[in-house]
Amino acid sequence: MSNAKTGQETTGIPEQIIENFLSQLNTEKVSPHIVARLKKTILEENDTSEAAIKAALTANNEEA
Repeated sequence: MSNAKTGQETTGIPEQIIENFLSQLNTEKVSPHIVARLKKTILEENDTSEAAIKAALTANNEEA
């Protein structure tokens, strides 16, 4: 039983769920700036803290 392999296989599932969620936000006409900030915060910076998500949602729309 390889824990490393299991961890690698499941790592993609949360990312896929988040990508689907972000795609749905685009469909629901959420500002592309907000979606881009959420994607950067959650997927690139790997920060899912309440403070980081609030900052991504409420930041100035000119920032991406």
